[in-house]
Amino acid sequence: MTILFDLDGTLVEYKIKGDEAKKEFLYYISDIGYPVKEIDPNLPLGLIIKLLSKNSEERAKELLKTANHIYKKYEIEAARLTKTKEFAVETLMTLKDKKINVGVTTNNSKEAVMLSLKKSKLLEYIDVIVTRDDVVEIKPSPEMLIKAACLLKAPLNMCMHVGDSYVDVMAARSSGMMAVAVVGGVSPIDTLNKYQPHFVINDLRELLTLVNDY
Repeated sequence: MTILFDLDGTLVEYKIKGDEAKKEFLYYISDIGYPVKEIDPNLPLGLIIKLLSKNSEERAKELLKTANHIYKKYEIEAARLTKTKEFAVETLMTLKDKKINVGVTTNNSKEAVMLSLKKSKLLEYIDVIVTRDDVVEIKPSPEMLIKAACLLKAPLNMCMHVGDSYVDVMAARSSGMMAVAVVGGVSPIDTLNKYQPHFVINDLRELLTLVNDY
């Protein structure tokens, strides 16, 4: 078995000024000619980029590069104040003892992720990290989940993905992985359930029970 985790809201907490970052991003790309007024600003960044790129990989790369430049400063600021989620260390230690491969798949930048994982003392338990810098499409695209599974040589149907957002559920389900949603993060439980995760857990302790039963 292989378990992939989202980062912020799942393993750690850091309060990124996401609304400010998105507002700055939308303002910038509107200024260079993208039809931002046609897009719902409440959509997650990955879906905004997908809609605006209109199936052009070149445009998708351009938009993601722009987003990376803008979001990164907000992420670094937030990562410096990282707090480890309750039960995260104990959960990852137990998974390591069980010889279960562990990966992190996150829409955040590599620099912010490494800073956050080091500060939270979680880095030593992670086998593979796939971030926004490593893919063309971020979640809810399954690209980073599939890439992490490939790096770990894990069949997709033998992987779980654990996340706190509905985009995590969408990415996991579209990849063929088991989608595990953890409450208390960015998406409320009603929203999580709308996207039909295979399992919903209240905290990371319940993940260990799920693993034992799987």
